[in-house]
This record gives sequence, C-alpha cells and structure tokens, in this order.
Amino acid sequence: ELFLYWVGTEPRFCVTDADMIREMLKTKFGLFTKDDPIPALKALLGKGLVLATDEKWVEHRR
Repeated sequence: ELFLYWVGTEPRFCVTDADMIREMLKTKFGLFTKDDPIPALKALLGKGLVLATDEKWVEHRR
C-alpha cells in the first residue's frame, strides 16, 4: 500500500491504495507539487492540464 524508494539521493513514496490516495489528495493537496518536466516531455505534452501547476491548473480544470 505504501513504500519508500530512492531516485538518486531523493526519497520518494509510492501509494497504491486508492482510498488512501483519495484521502491524501482531498485533505493534504497543498503538500503535493509537480517537478519541472523534462524538456522532451514538455515538448510532447505542451502547456495542458497534465503539466499545469497552481493557477494554470485551476484554469484548465474549469
């Protein structure tokens, strides 16, 4: 359901339980941020909802 793994020197958590994910995103959404995308991904996906953050994300969601 929950485990820790490392990407180089950066720790990451993986949550696989849908109910836990739902609760985390409903009550702790301010703790989660998106990393800057790699340039190739940004070129592929553009400025849409997937890569949007903060105000731009809210704007796309409307």
